[in-house]
Amino acid sequence: MRVLGFRQTTIADAAVNLVPFAVLVFFLALYLVYDPWGPGLLSLVVGVGLLLVPIGVLLLATGTAAHFIQRDEFDEGGT
Repeated sequence: MRVLGFRQTTIADAAVNLVPFAVLVFFLALYLVYDPWGPGLLSLVVGVGLLLVPIGVLLLATGTAAHFIQRDEFDEGGT
């Protein structure tokens, strides 16, 4: 069975990044609910940006790693 074009084994290999992703999303939600520096556009942009950039990089790295894992499994004759 394929999910988003990846095999289940590839998804399982890439699933280790779910924990850091969940932690980052938790802190993003916490920051949006409780702004520790009070109202201010600059602190909001910097705070949210410092959380969104690692989330984006983590998603990009996970997708790239899953692609390479899938490709290597196919090259080795895996199913």
